[in-house]
Amino acid sequence: MAAEAQLVERLERAKASGDLPESANPAALAAFVLAVGHGLAVQAKGGFSREMLQAVAEQAMSSWPVGTAVPAEA
Repeated sequence: MAAEAQLVERLERAKASGDLPESANPAALAAFVLAVGHGLAVQAKGGFSREMLQAVAEQAMSSWPVGTAVPAEA
């Protein structure tokens, strides 16, 4: 629970800075991240290939909301 609370706090800061859209729900996003992570752990233990695990992670990230913050120039 502590890790989830910390993640929610971090996502709230990301929302406030524009890295996440105003419509983002930090609590739901934190639960999503933890669910995907736990699911990947179960699949890895079950023998899923590295390629499949990576594909699942990429699919999950494709649903991540995008904010309006302008990236810092390098």
